[in-house]
Amino acid sequence: MKKIALLFICLSCYTLYAQEIIVAEPEFSGQVVYVKSPTEGIQIPKENAQIKTKAGASLYLVGIGSIKSRIHLKGITSATRIPRTAETLFIVRAVDNKTDPLQIVNFIKFDIYGKSRRAELSKLNSFGGESKNNMKRLDFKAKKYGEDSYLITIEGMEPGEYGVFVTNPNEKDEKNSLVIATFGVD
Repeated sequence: MKKIALLFICLSCYTLYAQEIIVAEPEFSGQVVYVKSPTEGIQIPKENAQIKTKAGASLYLVGIGSIKSRIHLKGITSATRIPRTAETLFIVRAVDNKTDPLQIVNFIKFDIYGKSRRAELSKLNSFGGESKNNMKRLDFKAKKYGEDSYLITIEGMEPGEYGVFVTNPNEKDEKNSLVIATFGVD
């Protein structure tokens, strides 16, 4: 009897993990859907971000210092909240799903400062030190999903404020505006 009960438990666990995701693909490139369950998804709303570049006071006073470029979003929290789980799934629509998603899909964690969320893009020091892509990017696993999307798996997301943006590898200039899908993990 114990063997039958153990077999039933193992099969139940396998069935839960082997369930196929049947959430609809987002309609447009750059849209992000949080996979709440194998059959239910929630579209993550987007916010317009500002890119601000600021020099430290010491640069103006003595000519030595740094210039930082950051992404800024108004408010310290996103309207969309998701629970903290061992694995968090998202469906991200891109122009197509032929490009390595690590090159075009960016999941970033924001720092809270004052009344805004921000992420550092780059920093330039007066003595020639330069660093780019300083954002707190999250590691993820991805596989193709549907016609033009990726199924993204992120393990162990910490509580905090996050953003997702997709770049287009076919665009030569993407400096127009930055629109970021935002959410928070509680």
